[in-house]
Amino acid sequence: MEEKNEKQALDIFATSEEYLPRLAKGLAAIAELIQSGQEAEASGYFVQAVEGLRWLALVLQKLNSQLLYQGSQRSLNEEIEKLGEILSSLLNAWENSDYVLISDLLEYELAPFVQLIKDEIIGTKQNYFQDETE
Repeated sequence: MEEKNEKQALDIFATSEEYLPRLAKGLAAIAELIQSGQEAEASGYFVQAVEGLRWLALVLQKLNSQLLYQGSQRSLNEEIEKLGEILSSLLNAWENSDYVLISDLLEYELAPFVQLIKDEIIGTKQNYFQDETE
């Protein structure tokens, strides 16, 4: 593998390992704020989380373009599709001010999805560098 691609891969892996757990916790915290009736405060944090979700989508696309992703359960295209489905449901819930659904999607769909992606990226990293040494 080219040195540039290897550096990009290392950067993606390192940043993902550091950031994705924080994103998952943040999504769960937003859900808790909504559950406690603090929708306005939750909305402010959600705007920040949207930036993190955009970054996640870019990471998945980057991994796909470099053929680095080796998720154990689904293909990368399925992961991207799943993220899109969750975000679409979330958008509909926001448009309808359905805070119970928003909270449920954040807590039971999106936060676990982000955690799963983090775990699979770590597995991909281990496989990637194992393959490099063989």
